[in-house]
Order: sequence, then C-alpha cells, then structure tokens
Amino acid sequence: MSARKPAAAKPAKIKEGVDDIVLQWFKDNNRPATTQGVVDALGSRIAKPACQKSLDALVEQTNLLVKEVKKAKYYYLDQAKFLASSTEDPNANKPDETLAVAVVVEGTEALSEEAAQLEELRTTFITLSKEEQSATIHLTRLQSRRTRNDGQEMISRLEGELLAAQQRLSSLSSTTEVAIDWPLLKQQYTSFRSLWRQRRQICEHIIDAVSGDGPRDDIIEESGVTIDSAVQVSFEDSAVNTKKRGR
Repeated sequence: MSARKPAAAKPAKIKEGVDDIVLQWFKDNNRPATTQGVVDALGSRIAKPACQKSLDALVEQTNLLVKEVKKAKYYYLDQAKFLASSTEDPNANKPDETLAVAVVVEGTEALSEEAAQLEELRTTFITLSKEEQSATIHLTRLQSRRTRNDGQEMISRLEGELLAAQQRLSSLSSTTEVAIDWPLLKQQYTSFRSLWRQRRQICEHIIDAVSGDGPRDDIIEESGVTIDSAVQVSFEDSAVNTKKRGR
C-alpha cells in the first residue's frame, strides 16, 4: 500500500493592510486629498467607510495631518516625520509643499465661492431693478387711470348741475300764470350765466389736467363733453341783453 503524498503547502496570501495602502498612496503622491479623492485615486479598491476609518487612524498615529477647508477635510502627509528620516530622498531639504498646496486649494475654493456669491448678488440686483421698473410703470398707469376717472365724474356732475340750472331758467321764462318779477329774473339769469361760465372754466381746467401733454380731443370725446366752439355756438352771441327792460 503506497503512502499518501503530503499535500503541497499553499503559498500564504500577502494581505496588505488598508492603512498601509492609504499611507503608501500619500507617500507616492505627496499631495492633499479628501476621503473621496483617495477612494477615487485607488480605483475603488477600498470602500469609502474603510478609507475614512483608515484616515482617522493614520491621523491618530500622526502619520497624516488633516486640515478643514470650507467644511471639507483635506488629509496630507506629515513631511517632518517621513522626509526627515530618509537621507536619500532628494526632496528632504525642500520646504513643505503639501501645506502650500493646501493653502492654494483653500484660497482657490474661497475665491470660487466669493465669485459665485458676487454673481448671485448681480443676478438679484438685476431682478430687483426689473421688478422696480415694472412696479413704477404699473403705478403710473393706475394713477393716470384714477385721475381720468375722477375727472370724468366731476365733469358729469357739473353737466348735471348746469342742465338743472338751464331747466330752472327755462321754467321761469316759460311761466305765464304768474307775474314775472323782472329784477329777480335778471338777477337769476345773471347768476346762472356766471355759474355756467365758472363751470365751463372748471371743466376746461379738468380736461387740461387729465389730458396733460396729450390731445384734449380724446378726453373730450371719452367724457362726452360738448364745447360751444365745437358746435359753432358763441357764448356772447347767445347771451341776453339784460340792460333792456322787459315788456
């Protein structure tokens, strides 16, 4: 019976620790990086939680230093610890470039953020300027419309008063059942003519105020006002000579 041959020993797998992989990457690249930056650089060989845990451990071991820039943590190699122990490293006597890079990164991000804020402020200013211009135009239109409506109401009221006065005057002149008091009639007629003249002046002032620099004909047409000159009626020609004594 043949003896069983001993099984060949399998070569032991060399398992490299996560801390060693991360630390070696910083030694090879010698530049600051965030957790996600290390994960991406390693080609997802290490999961992000494991990478974060390793970075924290290396910081506790003082193998790495950390600096927070705008709420982002940048990890970088402790140059004083590693380069000082290596006399063959040609970069041993060079200044700490890692911190300089970190400062540049911080300054670049700060400038980018300030530029974004300035752009946002500029956009907000342009928007507010447009809104103010639109509100000013709308307010001007409302004021013009209100002025026109008020003027039309006053013109209508004055026309009503004038019509009532003319009707009373016509009623007095057509009354035959009672004796006519000519002095009183003359006084009333003169008063009504004066009232009519005042109302006409007020009406013209209102039309001028409402029309402004625009044409008066548009306001006159919209309000329904009839001007004596438009219908070829003369105020003086239609007046009654009150100096003559009535029969």
